[in-house]
Amino acid sequence: MNNFDDHLPDTLTFYLHSNHPIISVIWENNTLKFYSSYSFYNTEKVEMGKPEFEDWMIFWNKINKLDVWDWKEDYCYKGGDYLNGLIWHLEIEYNDKKVCCRGHNCFPPYNINRQTKIFVKMIEAFIDLGFSVVEEEKETAAQEKTDRREVLSKRVPAN
Repeated sequence: MNNFDDHLPDTLTFYLHSNHPIISVIWENNTLKFYSSYSFYNTEKVEMGKPEFEDWMIFWNKINKLDVWDWKEDYCYKGGDYLNGLIWHLEIEYNDKKVCCRGHNCFPPYNINRQTKIFVKMIEAFIDLGFSVVEEEKETAAQEKTDRREVLSKRVPAN
């Protein structure tokens, strides 16, 4: 059986902002702090809580598939208006893996000045993890997990 604490990060920080904060996810003192004003993901306040084991496993699976561990340290656009645009920071320490990178109007993994699908998927992974601690969303998420388990149990053939 896996120990729940083995799936908790040592460090987890992600923020994305422009003229105002858009997304902030910070793991601090065994509590996830989550804020989003990103489109329809708006939380309107800082939400705090501890994600469930399954939420962490889904998050780590997404992060590993995106190869964030291999991202460069800096992604900064060299041309254009430096005062406008998106600024982001990512720092994760988990087991023996570590990444610390940042960007300004430039996004991994290709160091281009438009958001890549991989970067957007990383944002979505953080939003999903953040919503795991939003009270209104917990009931809906619990029902979705139950529904998924029921579907999976029907797929497993009986011996």
